[in-house]
Formats: sequence, structure tokens, C-alpha cells
Amino acid sequence: MDADFYHTTCLKNLLFLFSIFKNRGFIPCGEKFFISTLSPFPFPLFPFLVKIYSERIDDIPVIVEWLNKMEIGKWIDEKLTPPHGNHKGLSYGELSVLLLTYIITQSDHRLSAVEPWIEANRKILELTTGWSIGKKDATDDRLARVVEELGLQSEARLEIEVNRTYATGTMRSLVCST
Repeated sequence: MDADFYHTTCLKNLLFLFSIFKNRGFIPCGEKFFISTLSPFPFPLFPFLVKIYSERIDDIPVIVEWLNKMEIGKWIDEKLTPPHGNHKGLSYGELSVLLLTYIITQSDHRLSAVEPWIEANRKILELTTGWSIGKKDATDDRLARVVEELGLQSEARLEIEVNRTYATGTMRSLVCST
């Protein structure tokens, strides 16, 4: 289908909807609709109205998919000791994926800034990950606990790095400038 036809069809549909609103007596105004008493149609148009949400997604889906393909969350969940029994919500691996996504997209490693970022991008994060992210799932104390566990369990961390290297086929090297 060619682009001009698509744009023309969209424009015609918008003009048609506008004429219906105008002739019907509905005047859209934000979330509310004002109805005039003069109505040429015997039925309301409410079932035909669609609510549209707009949100910038930037590079979040690409980064989440990339981290999922690398199986970072899976390896962390397998190798780290699980949190205590009172821990509800996301696992260490899922929190790690959210934290890494934040660090990569925002170029910022502050833990305190992750929670408001997740709140601002909740819809796209839930759609790309498939997880139900609670309001307090990614607080800075929970993220600090994940980072602390990764630091304390050096053997598990080494296993995660080795397994990820063999699974993805990537090689890591250290370049020393001295």
C-alpha cells in the first residue's frame, strides 16, 4: 500500500469523525464530552471512542531484549542464593535487568534514581519484560541488596561471567595503558 493512499485515507477518516462529532453534538474536550441537545442520531458515539496513550519508548525494548538474549537475569537467579522468604516481588535477576537497562539508557548508576525512572516508564517496561512491576519492587534498598549480593558472592559472579561468555560467544579482554 503506498504512503500517499495511507495518508489520504487517514485524513478522510479524521474528517469523517470530525463531521460526526460536529453533527452529533459531541464536543471532545480532554477526558470529557459535552453533549448538545440537538442530535441527528438516535445512538451515542461513546462505544466508538478510543483512548490513546502516548509514551516515549526510546531504546528500552532493544536493551531489555538484548539483556534477555544474554540471559543475564536467568544466570543471576540461578547462581546467587535466593533472597530471604519475606522478599516479595521481582527476583534478583529481574531487578538486575531493570537496573542495567536504567544504567545503559540514562548513563547514570545512581540507585536512588531508578525508582522514579521505572515509574515514568512502567508501561513499556511491563510490556517488554512481561513482568508485573510493583510500585516498591525497585527501591534503592532492594537494588543495593542485589549489588551487595553480587559483590559478596564472588564465586557465583565469576560463574555468571564465564557462563555468559561461553553462551554468547563473546570474548572479554583487559587492556592496560601502563
